[in-house]
Amino acid sequence: MKETSLRSISVFWALTLILSGCGGDEIVDNPAPTPTPPPPPTEIETPKPPSLPPSDLETPKPTPTSSPTTEPAPTPTPTPTPKPPDREGIEIGSVSEIEGDITCRQTGGILAYAETDRYSIYICSDPNDSTQPRYYRSFNRDGTPGLTLEATDYNPRQMRYFEFKNGDYTYLLQIPTGATPNPTLTVILPDGSTVEEPIRRYLAK
Repeated sequence: MKETSLRSISVFWALTLILSGCGGDEIVDNPAPTPTPPPPPTEIETPKPPSLPPSDLETPKPTPTSSPTTEPAPTPTPTPTPKPPDREGIEIGSVSEIEGDITCRQTGGILAYAETDRYSIYICSDPNDSTQPRYYRSFNRDGTPGLTLEATDYNPRQMRYFEFKNGDYTYLLQIPTGATPNPTLTVILPDGSTVEEPIRRYLAK
């Protein structure tokens, strides 16, 4: 009985020692470390353009270019009809201004008309040729009778004047031209002296 008790005690201490060794000096084989999986690759974010308001995302519209303005062609200014040289104290015009005047009745019509301070002179044309002067008819501006002359055997048309004869008197009615800008009515007296009156108005056909 006593031997049995001793064995039991021996076994108990043996187990105690075994259990104590397991708690302190036991060498535990460390298992191979489990490899740590590498972290997933960091995704590099591509930089995005800054967000723009919807209005800024619209496709730019081309700037309208104004088409060249075509200016209308200038209206040509009518060229005025050249006027005769300025003449001192004389009015130039057309015999149409005295249309209806019957002074040259029964002739070829009024070829020219002139006025001085004292006289009104008509040069009447040939009945058979309205371009040929034949009659000289004048009236005094004071209302007294004037002259009526007819060129029967000579041509009264000269280069720059009309010439009519009345016996020893000669009447010259100058035509306004560049050479005679201030024409006169000239009367040549029998003694060769002259009397002149400036023409104030001259009308021609």
